[in-house]
Amino acid sequence: MITVRLLGGLGNQLFQYAVGRSVSIERDDKLILDSSFYDYPHCWTAKRECKLNHFNITGNFIHYSRLPASLMSVICQGAWKMPKMINFVSENLFQKIPSPIYHSHYIHETMFESQPDKFDLVGNLYLDGNWQSEKYFDKYAVVIKNDLRVLTSPSPENIKWGEFISKHNTICLHVRRGDYVTDSVARQHVGTCSIDYYNRAINYIVDRVDNPAFIVFSDDILWTREHIPICFPAYYMTHNNGETDYEDLRLMSLCNHFITANSSFSWWGAWLGDYEDKIVVCPERWYNDGTKNNIIPDRWIKI
Repeated sequence: MITVRLLGGLGNQLFQYAVGRSVSIERDDKLILDSSFYDYPHCWTAKRECKLNHFNITGNFIHYSRLPASLMSVICQGAWKMPKMINFVSENLFQKIPSPIYHSHYIHETMFESQPDKFDLVGNLYLDGNWQSEKYFDKYAVVIKNDLRVLTSPSPENIKWGEFISKHNTICLHVRRGDYVTDSVARQHVGTCSIDYYNRAINYIVDRVDNPAFIVFSDDILWTREHIPICFPAYYMTHNNGETDYEDLRLMSLCNHFITANSSFSWWGAWLGDYEDKIVVCPERWYNDGTKNNIIPDRWIKI
């Protein structure tokens, strides 16, 4: 049995699902999705909701934690500051708790570099982490893309924009602000992409794309309109919100080319895009504090 812990926003949930699904296929094993994170409050993160029910996923949800809530919160907070210690404690303590529910190898991701060799352990696995790298699941990319089709019927407004995007040479441009600006920890660790980055990314992509039409997504559209000039047709998506972010993700994936933020949400919009000759431009420095990671595919253009 492969159990994966879901936590964070939609982009993180998709990474967690993808790694769990890939490991379950590789081992021909059952996939369990632990969504208990969303059932109790956290003082250390913004309120989130599990959104995987809107997708064509495989796996059974459980709504109780395989770890005590207090310990889970400590792990998540400590992982940012002391990843090696937290990883050692989790793998050596929780496996020894004498209860049937813990009869799994507890694998806590050491942030944020891929370590697929950990999945070779014999027996049940409990995966807890962000798993932000396609290296974990690229072998089963076709399956993952099919699983991550949004099944929830689009609203009339989203149908209209989906048809428009499909008929034009569209460039998805995503600007992530939100807690990257308002939360001091997120601002220090991740930070926002600079205006200079977006200007250079726009220049790069319009030199290679004929008749571009920009489809702009952001959690701060007013700021984006004011600070990022686009001298080409640009359409700002304002009809969806945090409750319907899966609708934005579906529209993003319909675009031909992409300018991403340092955001797992726009990463998935670009990765799910099926245009054969797509260009994906992303920030070279994904984390403001220089945290090492494997999140950027080699074929993407770093600026």
